Amino acid sequence: MLLLESDKLIIKNLWRSFWEAIKQGLGEELQEPEDITGIKNVAEFLGFIRANETTATDAGQLYDRARLGFEQGTNLDAEFSRIYVNSTAERTKKLLDSQKNKFDDRL
Repeated sequence: MLLLESDKLIIKNLWRSFWEAIKQGLGEELQEPEDITGIKNVAEFLGFIRANETTATDAGQLYDRARLGFEQGTNLDAEFSRIYVNSTAERTKKLLDSQKNKFDDRL
C-alpha cells in the first residue's frame, strides 16, 4: 500500500504540472479551466486508444494510473471517467462501422 500512496502523490504532481503547463502555454486561449482542458484531452486520447485492439490493455492501465491523481468521487474523477468511456464508445462505433462498410462492399 505504501507504493500506491507514493504513486498517488507522484501522479497528482504530474497532473498539477500538466495543468500549469496548459495554463502557461494557452493562457488567454483557454475556454475552460486548465484542469478540465487537461483531463478532457487525456481522457479522449486514452479512450481513443482503448478502442484499438492492439492498445486496449495499455490504455486501460494508463487510465487506471491516471485516475490515481484524483480523489474518488470528485468532479474531476467523474468527468475524466465519463469522457474516457464516451471516447472509447465513439471510437469503437467508428471502427465497427468501418469494418461493416468494408464487409458490405465485398458483398
